[in-house]
Amino acid sequence: MQHVSTTYILVWSALVACLTACTPDAEQLESQLEKAEATLSAGNTADAERLFLKLAETIVSHAEKPLTLVDKRYMLYFIASLKPAEIATLFNIEPASIYTVRYRIKKKFPNGYPLPF
Repeated sequence: MQHVSTTYILVWSALVACLTACTPDAEQLESQLEKAEATLSAGNTADAERLFLKLAETIVSHAEKPLTLVDKRYMLYFIASLKPAEIATLFNIEPASIYTVRYRIKKKFPNGYPLPF
């Protein structure tokens, strides 16, 4: 369970940095971040992940093609700069598959869009 908590902390930190850089409405962002932080502090990782995904919509709203829920989950871990082997362990897949997922997600965004991974 400790590994999962650490992973969520990493994802949280990376998501805050990305969203702060690309969200014009600072008040709305701050209230959403406080709510997600309180949920994470309470140890409710399932609700925290739902809130993270909702906040990540700011980034994925720039995609040219729709992203699936699984794409969004992968993006959170890519943003947190986790290694492919760590992400593969979390999703119970082969590490080589992570590179394919990352490539497919990048194809859904416009050329030159500055993705943080």
